[in-house]
Amino acid sequence: LDYDRTTFCGIEQQKRGFEMQFALAEESRLPMFLHNRNTNGDFTKMMRENRGRFTAGVVHSFTGGLEEAADLVALDLYIGLNGCS
Repeated sequence: LDYDRTTFCGIEQQKRGFEMQFALAEESRLPMFLHNRNTNGDFTKMMRENRGRFTAGVVHSFTGGLEEAADLVALDLYIGLNGCS
């Protein structure tokens, strides 16, 4: 999810696409490579609700705070930080 890019793809459309990615990960049993930029907790909420549907994941482009990072690590996810957000 990337709420900095809603001009290209609205929030609700991004959420629907994200749900489809969970279904694909569940079916394929492959890990997820995830994007989380300025999602105001929506990303973490969706990850928590769907954690049993995928094997592992890396959250890249993370722009959240320490508490959100801790929540994602508690879900056994890896965090990737970059310098361009």
